[in-house]
Amino acid sequence: MLSFGRLDFERGGFGLKRVVIITGASGGIGRAVSNLFQSRCDIMNTAIIWVDRPLASPVGLACNHKFVPLDVTDKFSFAQGIKNVLSWYVNRGLVLINAAGVLPPPSPFVKTSEETIEKILAVNLRGTMNCCKAVLPIMREQGYGRIVNVSSTAAQSGDPGNTAYAVSKAAVEKLTKQLAIEAPFNKDGEPFDITVNAVAPGIVDTPMTAGLSEKALEKYFERSPLKRKIKPEEVAEAVYFLATVSAAINGIILPVDGGYLAS
Repeated sequence: MLSFGRLDFERGGFGLKRVVIITGASGGIGRAVSNLFQSRCDIMNTAIIWVDRPLASPVGLACNHKFVPLDVTDKFSFAQGIKNVLSWYVNRGLVLINAAGVLPPPSPFVKTSEETIEKILAVNLRGTMNCCKAVLPIMREQGYGRIVNVSSTAAQSGDPGNTAYAVSKAAVEKLTKQLAIEAPFNKDGEPFDITVNAVAPGIVDTPMTAGLSEKALEKYFERSPLKRKIKPEEVAEAVYFLATVSAAINGIILPVDGGYLAS
């Protein structure tokens, strides 16, 4: 699910109109991010478009929000979709939040089907790459952009049964750091005001993690100083921060895990 929003913030870090693109906007984290951005803008100057399969009308969105289908794993249709949407909003600073992701049930790597591995890599890694590749030329043309990817503590902490997922998120973190170096580079002058960062949540209280076993949760809580799941709204606050900060904060992976990785 993908959500586009043209935001005119006079508070919360935005002083100019922006186009904010949020993938995975129907999921737990994506929904929380969409809601937070919606709450911190002038709603009369905001249009948010959620993009994915046909859905029932979501609750709590303004009347000027719309829905269109788009698949982040299809780089050609996604790039064309971005082009079409941005034609509605000319000369707006662009922000991309890559929150689309999948987390299949745990399974030993040798027993994980090729179809499952392909789906994980297609959405978590290639989907993120497709989105970044579609928006970066526009950001560089405008000289401004913010990209926030959603990784996971699984990228940095081993967890039996989630090898393919962990690998996909580790790749997202490397992608984030590589693009943080490459995206601002301008051979003809001053660096572009473009940043690429990521958040790395722990276990977040969303439908995606609802199927985790009690044993897995107990193991996580034993290590986590917070002793609970992370709230989607807590992740959204971190995403919002990285989407609004100055260019000095670039290439970081910000844990949102209650101290899990520090333990």
